[in-house]
Amino acid sequence: MTSMGGRPLIEVDRVTKHFPVGGGGFTRRREVVHAIDDVSLTVRENEVLGLVGETGSGKSTLARLILRLTKADSGAITFDGQDVLAADRGEMKALRRQMQLIFQDPFSALDPSMRLGQSIEAPLAQHGIGDRHSRRVKVAELLANVGLDAAYGDRFPRECSGGQLHRVVIARALSLGPRFLACDEPTSSLDASIRAQILNLLVDLRDQLGLTLLLISHDLRVVRYISDRVAVMYLGRIVEIGSRDEVFEHPLHPYTQRLVAAALPERADDADAPSILEGEIPSPINPPSGCRFRTRCPLAIDRCRELPTLDVVAPDHAVACFRWDEAARAT
Repeated sequence: MTSMGGRPLIEVDRVTKHFPVGGGGFTRRREVVHAIDDVSLTVRENEVLGLVGETGSGKSTLARLILRLTKADSGAITFDGQDVLAADRGEMKALRRQMQLIFQDPFSALDPSMRLGQSIEAPLAQHGIGDRHSRRVKVAELLANVGLDAAYGDRFPRECSGGQLHRVVIARALSLGPRFLACDEPTSSLDASIRAQILNLLVDLRDQLGLTLLLISHDLRVVRYISDRVAVMYLGRIVEIGSRDEVFEHPLHPYTQRLVAAALPERADDADAPSILEGEIPSPINPPSGCRFRTRCPLAIDRCRELPTLDVVAPDHAVACFRWDEAARAT
């Protein structure tokens, strides 16, 4: 994909990840899940990049590859110019201080037998940062940064609400002073008012600490609320990427158009809006050839059996579709 400008912090270049499944029996056939296929992506410094797509599109896997919690099969990933995939154990430990993941479910991310202060302090102790007293002072500062009183450090997870625990896992992620946070569905289990509070907190922290955020969500309303740019994934591939306003106001890929139409109630009565997505997402074990959306796309033609490249077609807007111009005229 041709670059669309801006100083890159993270660069993902033609990364692929397949997970083997099945095998055994008389045939000894080995199948693979095509989780990520030839993905290239740039995350710019200090931006919020929203990553959207249906469940099973590869969003969480891509985040784990960037942080090397899962090892890519091929391709290259760099963080501020450093090769993440080639980093040795010591280099990776240093990189982990700069890149952190905020998990979807704070209840499963926290040890129920540990007080919250202990959970926040644990990364500091693991990296040998400070003595016990200074770490406790740091825990109180981190709790204050996310809007919680220091007394929450003495509580157990079961004594807190979901919104409070989300703040705690954010505090723990911030404990090592990272530059990049990958937020995997950080508000999916919260009601609307608490969801807005957590999103506003992330934006405030981005501004105060100079963070870069990757916001993973299937909820386009959340992504529209705080993202600077949006990348759209379908069955392991990026099909569209651009500024938030371009992607939401002028979506070019037929898949993006249907995601936006489904997510934004104000477009429900628009006679020219694309129809809602029909059919089931194909199996990632046996994805369609060429454009993976072609089996659900009303504009599909024979050429769509070939693989479209992700090309810049407008300022800060790229799409992987042979018929993006016809799709744009149809909206």
